[in-house]
Amino acid sequence: MEPALRDGDLRWALRAWASHLPQRGEIWLVEGPHGSSVKRVLGLPGETVTWRGPDVWISGRRLDEPWVVHPERNGDGQSLCGPGYLVLGDNRPDSQDGRAWGPVPAQALRGRLL
Repeated sequence: MEPALRDGDLRWALRAWASHLPQRGEIWLVEGPHGSSVKRVLGLPGETVTWRGPDVWISGRRLDEPWVVHPERNGDGQSLCGPGYLVLGDNRPDSQDGRAWGPVPAQALRGRLL
């Protein structure tokens, strides 16, 4: 998640989110297939997310991502979020994220980082 978060940073996570649904661009603690990690929410339920080289497209519109310093230069893919959320890391070349696992269900989003 560099540069937004660096090793050793101390962050608080708001665990209860019944009154706040995840929004695009927010950073959340996510329970993924290989344990907990910190990722940014990009795809919301019902959306189609496509990535082509360094660009992410949401339902046909290019997403402006000022937080990404090292974009992925290779690879194309698509994810249909269905009822879930697509989460990606900011340091794309080194991130294990929704591009590999697909969307995560709402209950996998454990807390929003404050």
